[in-house]
Amino acid sequence: MLEPYCGRPFADADAMDKEMVARWNDAVADEAEVWILGDLVMVAKA
Repeated sequence: MLEPYCGRPFADADAMDKEMVARWNDAVADEAEVWILGDLVMVAKA
């Protein structure tokens, strides 16, 4: 359930993940070297 937090146009996280992978694969060549230098975390407020 992403809708309450950010209004993203996906039915669920699985649909969003599939779209992100498809866009990544369209933009990044198979032989590319990719470095992930950080991460993104969403934390609930106390």
